[in-house]
Amino acid sequence: MKKILFVEDDSTIRSNIKEILDIAGYDCILAGDGFEALEKARKNLPDLVISDIMMPEMDGYEFFRNFNDQYSDYGVPFIFLSAKTEQDEIRKGMNLGVDDYLTKPFRIKDLVNAIEVRFTKSEKQKRQLEKFTSEIVHQYIPHELRSPLVAILGISEIIRDDYGQLSGSDIIQFAEKIYKAGERLHERIEKFLSLIELDQVQMRNILDSFVNSTELTKIQDIVLDFISKSCRIIDLPVLPQQRIKINFHFLSVLLNELLENADKFSPKDSEIKIIFSVTEHQFQLNIINPSEENIISINDYQIIDFFQIDKETKQQPGNGIGLAIVKRISKLYKLDFKISKNENDEVVSTMIFPLIK
Repeated sequence: MKKILFVEDDSTIRSNIKEILDIAGYDCILAGDGFEALEKARKNLPDLVISDIMMPEMDGYEFFRNFNDQYSDYGVPFIFLSAKTEQDEIRKGMNLGVDDYLTKPFRIKDLVNAIEVRFTKSEKQKRQLEKFTSEIVHQYIPHELRSPLVAILGISEIIRDDYGQLSGSDIIQFAEKIYKAGERLHERIEKFLSLIELDQVQMRNILDSFVNSTELTKIQDIVLDFISKSCRIIDLPVLPQQRIKINFHFLSVLLNELLENADKFSPKDSEIKIIFSVTEHQFQLNIINPSEENIISINDYQIIDFFQIDKETKQQPGNGIGLAIVKRISKLYKLDFKISKNENDEVVSTMIFPLIK
């Protein structure tokens, strides 16, 4: 059953609209003002919002801006409902990005029709997005998984067919190549599974079911584990005894992707530095590495799934999915993320986390 959040300060209108929407087959969630609506949306994200404009405390425009800031990625249709009929007021709502505008008084038929039209358009957009994503995945994933598989199957075939002519050292060398190809295959499968997991968390709106608090000292454990696997030199400071708002599993995935990125795009004998700063409400983590590539500065919204920056002009390692995973996690927890260059021409990957008091 589709959920509709109806926001109206008049209790009589709220009751009447709820009755209408219940009869029409919708699950109607009621709120008397913008603050209450934001709280109810946080607990139970609606499929569509209908909101009055003239309300105390927080008017419809401010409510829409707050709602859109938090849930723009979910594509929730938004309809304004108001007695105002002036053209400039209607234009103001449309300029903000509202999907539709109904004026009081209105007929029940007009309200139900506006809702159905919005749901139809929303479903069409979702199908188009799913089709686009599916096309990318079907074109991209087979190639990414096939490459290491070709090496595994090809080398295995050589060992099978020419076993009697191979020396012990030859077999060891072939086994090492098979092992490395298997590692690449495992790494790529894990990345795709991480991406699918993050998409499921977002689509099902189940982030609150996780333990979304991690001690900063856990970052040291994550980095030390990465050092042991990569043999990379990393300058790691002692972190304070505070907590940040993120689940440990997702923090581990995020940091490993950023460290792996720094490792790939810096000279092998160079040092990766980690520095941090703490304010009253935020913890900022910077991962700094020298780069042999002319990396451009980007923000999270500029990251596109499965595509690497400047891949046309530079042959780069990896499969372009790591930063897409970082972007997903940043969006889930509303973290600030960017990649930039400092005055020493080093690459700086910056993450800003909210602190938990």
